[in-house]
Amino acid sequence: QPGGPPIWLATTSAASVARAVRFGVNVLPQGDASVVLDEWRAASLAAGQQPDDRRVGIIRSVLVTDDPERDWPPLRQAERYRVAVYAKLGEEAGPDSAGNLTGKERIPQRPIIGDVATCVEELTSFILDNGFTDVVSWGSAPGILPHSITPNLLRYTREVVPQVRARVEAARA
Repeated sequence: QPGGPPIWLATTSAASVARAVRFGVNVLPQGDASVVLDEWRAASLAAGQQPDDRRVGIIRSVLVTDDPERDWPPLRQAERYRVAVYAKLGEEAGPDSAGNLTGKERIPQRPIIGDVATCVEELTSFILDNGFTDVVSWGSAPGILPHSITPNLLRYTREVVPQVRARVEAARA
């Protein structure tokens, strides 16, 4: 990675955790947190690596709205479609491909839905509780016209993200 772009590896099982440690790359953990986060951190330390020197990212959708009953239903359909696409890919890849995606302590990836205060609180807790350095949120969901999601994106970038950054930085200082 020195001198080049960062390299990321999705960790969904003990085998992918071992690969991430072997190659010394950033991780995108999904599934059972005790495997994809706790075991990754322990294995990194055992290999003489500092987990805090790596980036840990995840995808988490955030819908900033003062009226979830109005704004969530069309996005729910789009999210269901997205989940179905991933389920189909997993099914086609075979039963052993999903790794630990069904563990008891799955890292939550359900959308965060609520007003600014709710989104700030939930996203900040999620980042700090799991040690994430990077969070990707969707710009638009499948089948949703960009102009219909623009108010959410504006509120997310202008009102939620600055507060989350400030809280995370303060907590990690």
